[in-house]
This record gives sequence, structure tokens and C-alpha cells, in this order.
Amino acid sequence: MKLLKSCFLLFCLATLMNSRAARVDSFFVKHTDIHLSIRNFSVKNIAGYVSHKIKFKVNTNQLTLDLSGMTVDSVKNAAITLSYSRNKERLNISLEKIYQVNDSCFLTVFYHGTPALDPSWGGFYFNGDFAFNLGVGFNVDPHSFGRAWFPCVDEFQMKSSYGLYIETDTNYTAACNGVLIDTQRLQGSRIWHYEETKPLSAYLASVTVSKYAILKSNYTGIEADFPVWLYCKPADTSKVKNSFVNLPKAIQAFEKAFGPQVYGKVGYNFVPFNSGAMEHAGNITYPASFADGTLNYENILAHELSHHWWGNHVTCVHEGDMWLNEGWASYCEHFFKEQVYGRQVYKNSILANHLGVLWFAHINDDTVLSMTNIPHNNTYGSHVYKKGADVVHSLRGVMGDTVFFKACKAFQSAYRFGNASTINLQTVFEQNGGGTKATDFFNNWVYEKGFPHVIISKQVHSGNGPYQLKFHTLQRPRFTDKLYRNLPVEVFFFKDRNTYEKRVITIQNASDSFTFSFNFKPVYVCLDYDEKLSDAITDRTIITDQATTFDLFETQSRIILKNSQDSSLIRMEHHWIGPELYRISSPYMSNYRYYTLDGIWKDSLAMDIELTYDGRKSGSGYLDHTLIYKTEDSLTVLYRAFPGDSWKVWPELQFTMGNKNDKAGKVLVKNAKRGDYVFAMYDQTLGLNAISEMNPSGEDIWTVSPNPASDQVLLTFLHPGATDMESFIRVYDPTG
Repeated sequence: MKLLKSCFLLFCLATLMNSRAARVDSFFVKHTDIHLSIRNFSVKNIAGYVSHKIKFKVNTNQLTLDLSGMTVDSVKNAAITLSYSRNKERLNISLEKIYQVNDSCFLTVFYHGTPALDPSWGGFYFNGDFAFNLGVGFNVDPHSFGRAWFPCVDEFQMKSSYGLYIETDTNYTAACNGVLIDTQRLQGSRIWHYEETKPLSAYLASVTVSKYAILKSNYTGIEADFPVWLYCKPADTSKVKNSFVNLPKAIQAFEKAFGPQVYGKVGYNFVPFNSGAMEHAGNITYPASFADGTLNYENILAHELSHHWWGNHVTCVHEGDMWLNEGWASYCEHFFKEQVYGRQVYKNSILANHLGVLWFAHINDDTVLSMTNIPHNNTYGSHVYKKGADVVHSLRGVMGDTVFFKACKAFQSAYRFGNASTINLQTVFEQNGGGTKATDFFNNWVYEKGFPHVIISKQVHSGNGPYQLKFHTLQRPRFTDKLYRNLPVEVFFFKDRNTYEKRVITIQNASDSFTFSFNFKPVYVCLDYDEKLSDAITDRTIITDQATTFDLFETQSRIILKNSQDSSLIRMEHHWIGPELYRISSPYMSNYRYYTLDGIWKDSLAMDIELTYDGRKSGSGYLDHTLIYKTEDSLTVLYRAFPGDSWKVWPELQFTMGNKNDKAGKVLVKNAKRGDYVFAMYDQTLGLNAISEMNPSGEDIWTVSPNPASDQVLLTFLHPGATDMESFIRVYDPTG
């Protein structure tokens, strides 16, 4: 029975998908006129008609539109009344004849009723003296939700120009897509006529009605001038002006980076909705509470505006590629900050986002995802938005600004007013200076889940002017077993605290080696000092000559400098992956994260570091949930001077535990030195799986033969699970 039911559901799903594809292939909507009366706020009803100019791609006498709820009064083709049927959210129309390829018709649907509302987010809202739509629904399928308030083809690939004719009471204003053509005064009402001549997907069509004042200005764009209108309550005009003072700079930044703004106007309408904004082209619906007179919500202003390029102008072909809309728009929040406030503000913003991605994206989405083929219930999740921004930042870092922005403009031009997939974006980058580097990037970062993680595992200095430095790298990606290939990473070789040389290496394997020559002896070497890659590390660097405390939230640590000296460069790295040799006997180390403290300072500098631990699976936890199982009673910190060195318990630890069963607290590592630090548990039964649990009888894990040996020994693993674990084996002779 379950098998039959599953097969039936798959059949229905396939039929539905084919039906959607068939509509795009069988006809297109050239233009849509929406005539609606939005006056009856008390019963939350709308009434009117929608006309579509249809052009056929195949011979047919059938046509299907989408409409959620509401009552259809009649369907007409010009003066001819047509028969129709309803099927859930479908309006199936029988045409009066068989239309041939390239024929056209004018289809008009008369309807009324209460428009649909998504149970969590999206649809059509009546709130006080506001009526407005949000064009997507988080819980509906498909997410495109134009059908909530007008009959349409509710698919990303069906785009048309729009005319909107909205009747309101005389003291109300309608805000819509496009340019206001005229207003017509009637007895006790008014009709607002807007035209958007550029094609839009149905989910981007928009109307808001309220008692608005309009703040009007004009912007001289690189392709054409266009109006900028802000629809707000009269009492809110001063706050809106102050919160949107940088809107012209945002338009300028995005036009310079991505090409011309192409819609009839840039508009924002402010509504009593606090759960987010919606990017309706030329008529962005925006929470009124976010225009509070401060600049606290500028990132949302920039995000929604950037959709005029990423999502509205070029729309993803299907929701599985939603990162092309939302990931890029999320990146534009950070790019806006760079253009308005400078590079360091951009880097801080990117790092804060990256921390959230590494810490919580897989928790929030209940899984680890790549950027493509996103499941329906994760369409508007953390991977799409937050990791999407991370990936775009890394794409820019790998490509370099010249290629990156050239390809962005080329993408907007190639798919002008159309739809594109991730593969389309990849091809554009390959063809506009990215070449095989772009191919490798998309294979590494976009189609594969997880994050790269590379460390310098060993350094060997030689020579005496010129100096030679040979170093080895170790690659262990997070959340994937697939190695990153042809991964370009910048290496910084410091002569002193303020002087460095930069080289680029290409990571190919789990372990690689590189040799460079210098006219100075490098005193410190690190990877990706400029933070161009969003890898499985969050780091902070401080340069100071003061005895003070630095709170490095991005690394879940604090650095306490206890004396002052000449300027020091101190870098703390938080690795979001366990150390490469964490599965050894007690104490049992974290398999989830560890720290690296390094930099340039004199031995006389006295330093403590405070590390945060949290084993809870809630709130700000999810740091040590794979290590602390019951209580932190058995917690300690291990240290090694460099990768490959022996781990030892750090001798000077001061814990601030509070409740020992809440699994959260801090530990002060006194008189810290350069090296790696990791949390570990003495009592493995208070942690998670360990080797001792695999061998409850206490038998040996392996035998060694011959013993004694002359030049070779054979290690035979006795337990079937032992060879599945990473192991560190140290062999001693009789003298130790």
C-alpha cells in the first residue's frame, strides 16, 4: 500500500511538473492588465478583472491559469464568454477554437473574494488601513505567490509587462510597479493607473493601498533617468528621509557594478509588517518599523534594491537555484557597506556573516547543502541567503575585481529580462576572463557542500640570503570528503609586523608542498590574511602595543595582554573542524573545532587567552555538542606547538563553569604561547564515542611484530572499527 501510494504521488508530481513546463513552452503572456477595486477593508475583499494578452507557441484550445481561492465570475476572450473549471489552485479554460502557432488572444478573468494568505509568510494582507501583497509564500508550492491575488501563470519563466488600474477611496493612495500614468477621480473613489513596460514574473507584481504621502525624487541613471518614490505615512516622512539618505549611493554602487537599473522607477512602500521585506520590482514592500530615522536597517534597503538586478531582472529558472536571487542580494548588503563606508567595514560585515554560516547554517536548515538543487523547504533558508553571500564573496576573491565585475555585467546583459541557471552563470564567468579558474570554483564551492579548510602543516627554512622557505599544506574540507582542486590561496610572508610579501599557491591534494625564495627571512607565514575566501576558519588579527583586552567574538575567544611592548601582531584562528589527529586516547579531543594562536611578538609579552565552550544544542550552543555529553566536569584544554607535535594538557587553566551540568562556560589559558589549542574530555564516558567504547573488554587495538625489530614493524589492527578512524602512531626505541 505504501509503495502504491508513493508511486501515485510521484506520478502526480511528475504530471504537475510537466504541466508547468508545458505552459511555458505552449504560450507566453505578452502583457497583463490588472483592474481591481481595493476599498472593502472591513471584509478583506478585492474585486475586478485581469486581462492577459496571450501569444501561442503551439496549436491548442486549452489554457490554464493559477488562482488561489477567490470566486471566478466569468472568463472572456474579447466579447466571447468561455467555459472553465476550477481544480484547487488552477483555472482551466476552454478556448472557443483551436489557436495556431503565433496566434494571439485577449483573455479576461472577472473575479472577487478574499485573496490568499500564506500561514507563515506571504500572500495578501489587510492590516488596519493597509492592504498589500508579498509576492512569495514560504509554505506554498510553488513559492511564487502571484496567484494569491490575481489569475496568472505563477512561474518564474513567464514574464510580461504590466498595467495596473487600482480603485481606492479618495483619501487613499495606491503604490504599484512602474510609473504613475494618471489618476482618475470618480464619485467617492479614485483610480490609479501605473505602467511597467519591462517584463516581470507574476510574483514581482505588486500593489499596496494606504493613506500615503509620497516622497518624490529623480535619479540620473547610466542608461536613463527614473523616478525614486517613497510611499509612507505623512507623520513618518522625516524618519524615512533619514533612514534612506544613502539610497542614491546604493543605486550608484549597483549600477556601476552590475549595469543599468532597468525598471520604470525605484520605489519603496512602507507597511506594518515586521518579518521582512519583498523585492517587487519598482515597488519594494518594506517594514515601516525599519525606517525609524536611523541607518540600522540599511542592509535590508540594499538587499531589496539589489534584486532589481539579481532576481527581478535576471530570475533563477527554478527555486532550486534560489541562491542566484537571494544569495547574491545578501552579498550586495555587504558590497553596499563597502561602497558607502569602506573596505574594512565590508570585511567586518563579511566576517560576521561567515561566522553565522559556519556556526548555524546547517543547524537552521537541519542539513548541509550545496548551492544548487535546494530542497523546497530550504528555499528561503540559511544556505541560500547567508552561505550564498559567502560563496559570492569567495568568487570575487578568486576571480579578482576586474573579472568579477566584468562577468557580473555580462551576465545581466546576456539574460536581460530573462531567466538563468547556475550553469548559465558559470558559463558567463568562464567566457569573461574566468576560464578554467571559474570552472574549478563552481565545482569546488557551488556544486559541492561544505567548506575548504587548509593549514600550513610544516615549515622548513634554509639559505642565508636569499632565504628559502619550504612549507607543506594539509587540506581537510568541512562537511565533505571531496577535496578542493585547483584552489588558489594567497600566502603572506611577513618580514616584520608591517611588511610582507604575498604569493599565490594552488591547492590540489590533501597534502602539497611549496618552496619560495626571499631576500629576507620570513618571521611569520599565514594563509588568506586578506580574508578573500570564506573557508572553514573564522579569524581575527590585532596589532597593538597596549596592555589591554580584546574581545574576538568571531573566534569565540578573548586575548588579555598583561604587559605592553613594541607593536605586536597577534592572530587568532578558530578552525570549524577538529584537528587532524583528534582521535587518540584520553583525553578525548573535540572533533568539531580548535584554535590557532600565532603572529609576531617578543617572548617577553605576557598573554592569557579566554576560550568559550558550549555543548548545548540550543541558543548559542552547538560549539562543543559533539564533545560534552553530560557535564563539563571532565573538560580540559590540550596544546601543541605546531601540527604534528604531541598534544599535552596545558598546565595553567582556570575554569569559570557556573552550573557544571549546563555544559557552558569559559576557561582562561594562562601564559599562552604560539600554537594550537583544543578542548578535550578526560573521562570519555562523559563525552561521546571513543576507542575505549569500541573495545569494552579492554583488548588491544593492534599487535606489533616482530618485537624486537631491526628495521620494520608490522601493525595488525584487531578491532574491525579501528581502521575507520584517523590515528596518530608514535614509535619509540628502548632509550625513549
